[in-house]
Amino acid sequence: MPKEIGFKCVLYNTTKSRKKLYEKKVLKKNLSKRELGHLIAKDMWIALMGNQSPYPSKLCYIKRIWYIRNYFSNELCTCDFDGSNEMVLLTTSRVVAAPYLSSNLKNPFIVYSKFTDTNVRLVSVDLFGRSNPVVDFDWTSVYIS
Repeated sequence: MPKEIGFKCVLYNTTKSRKKLYEKKVLKKNLSKRELGHLIAKDMWIALMGNQSPYPSKLCYIKRIWYIRNYFSNELCTCDFDGSNEMVLLTTSRVVAAPYLSSNLKNPFIVYSKFTDTNVRLVSVDLFGRSNPVVDFDWTSVYIS
């Protein structure tokens, strides 16, 4: 029998009018308490701050795919906070490192370092896989810190 977890969340303005700002009742099957918390966190942030959270619920990372002997390719990937909905944005045989997901909610992008024969470039890629060099000068090394 599936486990049912539920709760009711109510948010009040306690300083002035004691007005109810937000209320949500959640009853979900087979979800952890953490997953239920993520379901209402976005709505609560909007109720408290009046806009969307600048913190994305996505992760970005580099995945190395090994082939025969020493041949490999690197994939720049993104996924939801729980690991679902993985999307490969870029596949390259070059070494890529230090991906950083921007906090731009309307047009999110990832900035990463890409090693080439003459330098280490700083490159951006959007969530459609379109990439553009940010800093690309010969004999320079640019890293995200």
